[in-house]
Amino acid sequence: RTVAKDLKETPDSEKDNLERLAIIGRVLPMFSLDELKSLWQEVKTLDYPTMTLFVDCVVQSGSNPAVMLIKELVETEQITGAKATWALAALGYFAKTPTRQLLHEFINLLKSRPVQASTEMKQTTLASIADLLNSVCGSRFLAAKKYPVSVMGDFCDHK
Repeated sequence: RTVAKDLKETPDSEKDNLERLAIIGRVLPMFSLDELKSLWQEVKTLDYPTMTLFVDCVVQSGSNPAVMLIKELVETEQITGAKATWALAALGYFAKTPTRQLLHEFINLLKSRPVQASTEMKQTTLASIADLLNSVCGSRFLAAKKYPVSVMGDFCDHK
């Protein structure tokens, strides 16, 4: 709320916003899906810039609960249009711990009514899935540096 207020009042002022956003970026990945949903319930009643900033921060946190929240918001059409398309485009890039279950959730998202109803969202979701798979399976060496394979298990095999 503070960052959104500062940005509305003085858009060119950096104030402490970069530090605040850095703190948000460190804290959000620690939240469970239920905690993120609870935060969303508070934020969605606020103004559009605050809601947009929240969605952007959640997407960039890259945690699996964050991915699941965005998936739910898109499927229930709580975020739509350009905001939903941007979030879908960024999900694959920012995902920090891709698992088989997460891939299945991405596929289910692709099959959802809101995504299927929009050519732009469908193509964006397909590109996001492809980006994630390439990032994880394209180079074992690079994937091992970026993702905690020892924690999440092997993501890529013939299946």
